[in-house]
Amino acid sequence: MTEKGMEDLIWSYPEKFLNEPLKPFSRQQRSAVGRSDLVFVDGLDRFLVIELRKDKLSREAIGQIMDYFGVMKRLHPSRPVELLVIANNIPEERRLAWERQDILCMEIPGKKCGDIAAHVGYMFASEQQTTRRPENEEYASTVRSRSTTQPAAQVTYTLRPDFDRPQLSTLIEEFSRVVRRGIDRRLAAKLKKEFLHDGAVSPRRETVYQLSKSCKTTNPLCFDGMKAARKISNLLFGVVVDRDAFERRQ
Repeated sequence: MTEKGMEDLIWSYPEKFLNEPLKPFSRQQRSAVGRSDLVFVDGLDRFLVIELRKDKLSREAIGQIMDYFGVMKRLHPSRPVELLVIANNIPEERRLAWERQDILCMEIPGKKCGDIAAHVGYMFASEQQTTRRPENEEYASTVRSRSTTQPAAQVTYTLRPDFDRPQLSTLIEEFSRVVRRGIDRRLAAKLKKEFLHDGAVSPRRETVYQLSKSCKTTNPLCFDGMKAARKISNLLFGVVVDRDAFERRQ
């Protein structure tokens, strides 16, 4: 598991780690002092800025998260800002010192990340690369994109032949109910038509790409639908479809 994989998992399922409902606000937001890892809004309308460290928490992280605190207060001077550092291993003396400065520290072992990933059906990138494709190629869906400077590239996902159709219908309805934009409601209609009515074996590239954008977004108008979109993707393909992979091949 890489630090990015850990970040992906916490961004997608914060309630599994922090035991409270959180609304995604921004991820890897660029500023003059660097990029903050994750920013959420909690039930009291406070910002929660999270700095992630795989393995042992280093002392240098305190400077970074304090800088991000300053950025958030400059942009949102009237909003409370809470700070949280998450690492696989946090020395006790470091935790005590940082919490005296109102920086919460949470130790999350790699095993817990793996257990939560297995529970929600999330697959890390390293696992995706080693997963064997099924022998029955009838269900292999290849989504193509073209580059003006390179030969046709492929972003490949395997449609699960035994996906739960009633569950998919429920998830599409959930997605349609919480999204705010017309384009997202049209995506819900396309998913319903292609996977429930037409029985798609090879999904249209445009539909899968649009789903990938709903699975990973920094647009606050799309946050409410992101969780449902990721569930839909996991149900259909066993993974969260990768928006970055599509866009690298545009």
